[in-house]
Amino acid sequence: MKKSAEKIGQLLNYEKLSNINLLGLPKIEKKNVPNYIQCPKYEKAKSKLDTKMERHTTKINRITKDVQDQTAEYNALNSKRDKLEGKANPLFGVNDNNRASVNAAREARNDLLDMMRKVSDKRDEYIDKLKEAEEEAKEALEELTLESLQSIDEDIPMVINRLEGIVSNLANSESVEEILAAIDISLVALRIHAMFDDLIEDNSARKESKEGIEKINKTFTNLCAEDSIQNYMVDIYRRNLDLVQKNAVISQQIAGILDSVNQTQLDLKPA
Repeated sequence: MKKSAEKIGQLLNYEKLSNINLLGLPKIEKKNVPNYIQCPKYEKAKSKLDTKMERHTTKINRITKDVQDQTAEYNALNSKRDKLEGKANPLFGVNDNNRASVNAAREARNDLLDMMRKVSDKRDEYIDKLKEAEEEAKEALEELTLESLQSIDEDIPMVINRLEGIVSNLANSESVEEILAAIDISLVALRIHAMFDDLIEDNSARKESKEGIEKINKTFTNLCAEDSIQNYMVDIYRRNLDLVQKNAVISQQIAGILDSVNQTQLDLKPA
């Protein structure tokens, strides 16, 4: 039994699945299936996705660096131009004494402006390339993500088939507890199939999933029809009912005693 529990823990989130009401199954998106069952095929595909996306990430980082470098160069040139403005446009105008230096400053400033235009054009080219690279990365991510999610089609029947093996082994046991565990695991498998079957796009995977759940359902039906199991369940129900009834009587007795006691005596007083 312990070994089966370990296998179940490696296959799925038992607590999450067992708490789902069979009559009120939630609608699950395919991307959320790994929250309920182990999806090794999906995890493997996702790791490949990360590797394939590294090329796009590297390209985006490189172009981003180019944009930053061009921006830094533009700002440096603009700073130099600012320092020349005072010399190129002296406060007291141009005269014979400063004409040569003013002309030199203006020429230098114009050269800087020309360089700034070229750097600005180059930066705009890199910005356009960056937008293009980001769009390519987005499209690639969407395509690769879709491919990864398709891998879940193989994971679902894999889990159901492994659950079928566990259920089959437990069902052949002479222990009532293990047979009840087989019934419980069957219900978990039925939840998985009911929630995820419509998400399977691959026909062969859907067929495999259906065949696996049919075997589980057959075992489940046979177990529930056994007299020993029915008697056991009835006995548990009667014991629980008897316990509830006894607790109800005790509760009434306690309430009666409390009603007969002076309420002020029940108030807690400081020591």
